[in-house]
Amino acid sequence: MRTPYQVIESTIDATFMQRGFKASTHATAVMEALTKAGYKIVPTEDDLIRIKRRLSAYYTADEIFLWLTKQHPLLNGDIPILAIHNGDVDRVDRLIDQMDTGAFV
Repeated sequence: MRTPYQVIESTIDATFMQRGFKASTHATAVMEALTKAGYKIVPTEDDLIRIKRRLSAYYTADEIFLWLTKQHPLLNGDIPILAIHNGDVDRVDRLIDQMDTGAFV
């Protein structure tokens, strides 16, 4: 079984090749790919919407998608969207709290 990181990377690579990049299209493709690969995705859409709203103070929609789907060193290499969907949204919130205080993250 591929790791979640491998599923996300291959999905991002495939969807970036499509014309007309739209962050929402790629986010949907990532979630579908994870589900097809057998990973249980906990529905936490309210958390995800809130996190996206917080990130919009710093990033464009496309940059938010990339931020959510790439490993982050301050999350011990975890992927933020996986942390959110695995119920560990507090770690992601704390990271954004650091951004809100002007810390370099």
